[in-house]
Amino acid sequence: MTILRWVTDVVTWLIPPCREVVRWASQDLDGQLRWHQRARIQLHLLMCRLCRRYQQQLIALRAALRSDPERLADAAQQLSPEAKQQIKDALKNPTPPVAKM
Repeated sequence: MTILRWVTDVVTWLIPPCREVVRWASQDLDGQLRWHQRARIQLHLLMCRLCRRYQQQLIALRAALRSDPERLADAAQQLSPEAKQQIKDALKNPTPPVAKM
């Protein structure tokens, strides 16, 4: 194994791909990740503006949902059955846009 290959392997392990960061983002906010996973996310966020934006949007969304639960419940009651089904389907099969690193 060449030194370049070894360095590439180490960097690849240290800095997870966008897809992994997206998967871990919510768990990170819930405090469910281990310290080394959080450190790897932070390394990735230093370089990836799209994942930083995704994390900021996730934080803002959580804050909005927690700030006024009654308003959220009222809005949910006004959704059509088709819209509710679309949301359920999207939550079952999430496919967030992911940038390649």
